[in-house]
Amino acid sequence: MAAPSPAPDRRELTDAAGRTVLSFVPSTTGPQPWVTEPQVPDGVRIDEAVPVVLRELPGWIVDGNEPLVRALIEAGARRRRQASVMMYDLVESPPPADWAEPPLPPGLSYTPIGDEMEAMYRAYVDAYPPGHPDSHGDKVRHEFETELLPLIRGEHLGPMLPASGWVVDEAVPGTAVAVVVINDWPDEGPWVSEVFRIPDPRYAGIGTALLRRALWQAAEAGLRTVGLAVTTGNPAERVYTKIGFQVTSTALNCVIPG
Repeated sequence: MAAPSPAPDRRELTDAAGRTVLSFVPSTTGPQPWVTEPQVPDGVRIDEAVPVVLRELPGWIVDGNEPLVRALIEAGARRRRQASVMMYDLVESPPPADWAEPPLPPGLSYTPIGDEMEAMYRAYVDAYPPGHPDSHGDKVRHEFETELLPLIRGEHLGPMLPASGWVVDEAVPGTAVAVVVINDWPDEGPWVSEVFRIPDPRYAGIGTALLRRALWQAAEAGLRTVGLAVTTGNPAERVYTKIGFQVTSTALNCVIPG
């Protein structure tokens, strides 16, 4: 059966003979271009598409077709992230009333995310130490400025929603000890793009409380679902499952070298 004609927003890659070997939807989400919804047409082998992708899309992130991504990684692309996509259904499982303001230890309080972006930096650094599945290594400052801050400004995954927030500790002025960022992502709907906290025993459970409060606020605002992606091996997946998120799919992506 012939492959369907590509939708107007799809892009095609062709080999030297002019044959289409891949079609995809390009995305400008974030600082790097993404290949989303990649499809290898009927009659084309993945190993025939791989060299064309490597040649034509240097620097792109390829996502959404695990056999293709695995073949690209075997051919030299860099594995970027393997993750579980999870969803909380706010209609089928309405957040209970006590999530509206989960109790916090003395001296801690919920506030909206403020204008002082540097208030989050310490928590961002401490939350992803070396060895963590999402560690930023020696690029933490770069990731903070090119990944986190644009999310909050609404430049990567759509506008930040009011359900976002952080927790501050009056004993540590100028620092947010836990942060939840939810964006209105046009592709996926409301999306928890970031949730992290300073891994200090004083703040144990604060991230969970902040996320539950965000889900309650999202439900109050009339949202139907909230999604997120968690890297394979991140212990946070158990926390999300306990809260009520359910795995809907898995995803593997890679970065084309060059």
